[in-house]
Amino acid sequence: MSINNPVRPPYKQGDEIFLINNDDKDFYLYDDKLKIKSTGNYEFSIKGNIPFLTLTSHKELENRTIYKYNLTGTDQTMFAVVKLFLGWDWHDFIESPKTKEIAPIIMRATDIETNTEYYLTRKATDIPENVLD
Repeated sequence: MSINNPVRPPYKQGDEIFLINNDDKDFYLYDDKLKIKSTGNYEFSIKGNIPFLTLTSHKELENRTIYKYNLTGTDQTMFAVVKLFLGWDWHDFIESPKTKEIAPIIMRATDIETNTEYYLTRKATDIPENVLD
């Protein structure tokens, strides 16, 4: 996924996040030149009928290692992409999803500490070679 407006720390214009469908649920954060900025793990969760994405970085980014995002308002197509590529079926956990239909495929992620909204766009970019086993 690419980071779109607004672009605020810890992200910069052109940054991309790769969520890997493996047992450890690894994520990789790259800059616009595909230079690795951070690695860590991700988790999808539901609390009070609200979907969340948590990124736990292996090193501090802007004095934090955990970024938790409220995904309310994410479009159904992004949820379908998450289900297809990462195996997470939101409808198994949400009684009445508060989502919307918009294009392109976007994940709306609100940082629960700063209330900053990020829009993560699904991209078809491959993770750089020789990163994964």
